[in-house]
Amino acid sequence: MIAVALLAAGPAEAARRPMTVDDQFRLAEPGLPLLSPDGRWVLYTVERLALAENARHTTTWLAPAAEGAGAPRELLREGDTAPMWSPSSRSVFFLRAVGDGAQRSRELFEQPVEGGEAVQLSHVGPGPDGQWQMAPDGRSFIVLRQEEKASGPGADTDVVFVDEGSNGQTRDHWMNVWRFDVATRALARVTQRDWWINGADVAPDGRTAVVAAQPDNQRNTRWKTELFAVDLETGAVRPLTHNQAPELNPRFSPDGRSVLFSAVRLDRWENGNGDLWLLDVATGATRNLTPGHRGRFAAPVFSSDGRVLFLQSGDGTTRFPVQVDVATGRITSLADTEAVMRVGSWSGDRRTYAYVYTDAATPADVYIGRTDARGDRQRRVTDLNAWVRDEIALGSVQRVQWPSDDGRTIDGLLTLPAAERRPSGPLPLIVHVPCGPGCAWLNSFSAKQQVYAGLGYAQLAVNVRGASNYDDFHMLGNRFDIGGGDRRDLEAGVDAMVARGIADPERLALSGWSYGAVLGGFTLTRSTRYKAATLGAMVSDFVSEFGATVYYDMERWYLGGTPWSEPEQWRGRSALTHADRVRTPTLLHHGDDDTTCSPFQSMNFFAALRYHGTPARLLRYPGEGHDFRQPAHLKLRDDQDVAWMERYVMPAPPSARPRSPARR
Repeated sequence: MIAVALLAAGPAEAARRPMTVDDQFRLAEPGLPLLSPDGRWVLYTVERLALAENARHTTTWLAPAAEGAGAPRELLREGDTAPMWSPSSRSVFFLRAVGDGAQRSRELFEQPVEGGEAVQLSHVGPGPDGQWQMAPDGRSFIVLRQEEKASGPGADTDVVFVDEGSNGQTRDHWMNVWRFDVATRALARVTQRDWWINGADVAPDGRTAVVAAQPDNQRNTRWKTELFAVDLETGAVRPLTHNQAPELNPRFSPDGRSVLFSAVRLDRWENGNGDLWLLDVATGATRNLTPGHRGRFAAPVFSSDGRVLFLQSGDGTTRFPVQVDVATGRITSLADTEAVMRVGSWSGDRRTYAYVYTDAATPADVYIGRTDARGDRQRRVTDLNAWVRDEIALGSVQRVQWPSDDGRTIDGLLTLPAAERRPSGPLPLIVHVPCGPGCAWLNSFSAKQQVYAGLGYAQLAVNVRGASNYDDFHMLGNRFDIGGGDRRDLEAGVDAMVARGIADPERLALSGWSYGAVLGGFTLTRSTRYKAATLGAMVSDFVSEFGATVYYDMERWYLGGTPWSEPEQWRGRSALTHADRVRTPTLLHHGDDDTTCSPFQSMNFFAALRYHGTPARLLRYPGEGHDFRQPAHLKLRDDQDVAWMERYVMPAPPSARPRSPARR
């Protein structure tokens, strides 16, 4: 058994209080920062939730990267998006909405850093928005634009012919490559193909693009994604790969002779964290740079000589910057941390990088780091949520491990109430199940978990087998066994917390969203030990979900076969099949516009629980998809979750427990 302390709350202070649900609407959340090529400036966004307006507001700020060089200042208007540094570091390109209604368009602007008004460069006019990407020399952009309208039967009506023509699950249009010349300010179409583009990059000379594209936009055929070279002058397209596996996130090497991409395998579409591969553009030869690595990679960039890659990786509950030697594949960590460092960008010489730091007791802030230093909190740029540090009695967090039933080591994060507010003896325990499959709990700040900590709960966030950011052995651990080993990992974690005297076995609860709700719901059919559960955006019946959203993952990785070839597997691993066994009071949430997990899945589970006499509630949220966006809905969901836990998990009288404004 291993328990490593990460962060603990500070000393008790009379002025400090527990966090409440409403406090999350005071938090400011920074986006991934963009460091200028010369390393002098850092650009970042700040998002704030406005509960009274039921809106989100995002502003864009510019700050000096050097200590004491000046204060941050707001640079762009609210609503401006997709900022990109010019190669000279003297200006920022971005997109701004122009016009209203049918005349609205999103145009390219350039904003000088040292002052002056932004200048509109493009005049695309009304039509579909595009994804703009600058060529390395800054002289041109490629623009990935959808067509004006869908093709296929009935394309001129409001009917969506699912998976016909360019109509997918919703009305998507084919996407093609356009080129914008900065000097002439002319936008020209480059490709004329029926395909969907998942990623692209521009060669150093600006003459060629590489795109990752599939010949349809269906929900279950991403394995058809291949790499293509596109001549930006003639529009000629040349295939670079042709296999049964998707190649994603292509990036040109500095000499333009190779393309870096991510893939798990090249012979079949497989589940995993994904390796980095290098493809020779002339010969098509490929080489895996990172076989057997741990963690999940993101946003790689080359050194100027192409010998080293700089990128974000991580291990377990952490994220941090690394470098990869292209010749040997050796991976070297650039920081020592038990927290989360989300790298946004690197300076042109790759000596410095901009990142967001957070841990479970520290809200996110922007920092600047150096590759020759090891600290995880180096040059601080922002202090966006000082009030949390000053006002809130924060819970402490530990990384914990335990053996599952087959000896596999499982990781989790244990959150405990602040020491000055912690009752003696075992605590009520809320078990948080990860999303996914293929997500992992990271050591990052969660306002809601701090609310529970302030109310006296212990919490265990479990990274069951199937979670990413470990090795592929861990991620493939629930292959054709969803609801099997992953459920036993979760239950073993609860047993470990009870055995250590942390959790009260009579006051246990479950919480999960998406796959967390799938596994949570199935767990309730196998155990009556939990006194309450809150589940959101679940799938309760795999059979009825087949075709309604996405089924490739169930067929290829998690269940195996189809509802016809393996009917007992598909029915047997569905919570709805065994809903008559559930005795746990369950609160359900689902967005009415969810296209990832169909809303009827929660409705069916709710109806089954009520039919069998189990206390249950279902809240439906108009206008919400899989992940909620509206502040009013976030508040309602979290208020209801807290009230549900308080009603069923906390039997002690209020006078015997910590008091929180959340109960008022």
